[in-house]
Amino acid sequence: MGITFASASSENLYNTSGSPISTAPFSMACWFNTTEMTNGKTLMSIGANGEPNFHHDMLLTGSGPGNTAGVQSFTDTGNDFALTSTSYSSGVWHHVAGVFAATNSRTVQLDAAGKGTDTGTRAVTGKDSVTIGMTSDSSPTNYMDGIIAVPCVWDVALTDDDVLALASGAHPLTVRPANIQAFWELAHVTDLRDPVGDFDLTASGGATAEDPPAVHVPFPLICAAAGAAMGNSQWYYRMLARRRSA
Repeated sequence: MGITFASASSENLYNTSGSPISTAPFSMACWFNTTEMTNGKTLMSIGANGEPNFHHDMLLTGSGPGNTAGVQSFTDTGNDFALTSTSYSSGVWHHVAGVFAATNSRTVQLDAAGKGTDTGTRAVTGKDSVTIGMTSDSSPTNYMDGIIAVPCVWDVALTDDDVLALASGAHPLTVRPANIQAFWELAHVTDLRDPVGDFDLTASGGATAEDPPAVHVPFPLICAAAGAAMGNSQWYYRMLARRRSA
């Protein structure tokens, strides 16, 4: 579970048929590994595909701001962002979680530490797309160089304990499962399905599969834990059916 991206080829994963969330609160999280330490990069983005500057992003800053992780809300009048106080390292697996609790509250953590906050008011409207590895708008930028694994979107503001669990290796499907709106296992570029929200992705460029960080648990256990928390047996069988049809 993990896809490698090369910015030189504008490699990305995208779905322009809808957005997993419509408004705050929501959260994003994923693992990443990069050896390119100079340029800014987008990990995950939700925005308006037909507009140039309406999107929420979880990102890496590059060397200018000190190789920190960040989140931002971007509109045609500007952007509001939060950056971690800690930095990522080259060739190391890191976890990033961005929490958009309200239009005037966004936070980001790198490996469940270095929490950055921002309280600028910024409402992103017209969201109809989600992308992995680039910004989600009509003029994509900040393509990823490196690997992204197990990205997930929730319709709730994750707590610090939730983020710590994810950064400690908990599978995303076992953290606030009732609030998950989209999840991609990213097992291979030929299998980019979202078994939760049906926001299946399409690969652009030559992205390739890579080994993931250590967040694996047996799939039936994931479904059992998530299904029990949701009290929804249909969710379990739907996940299992999609998995078996791969």
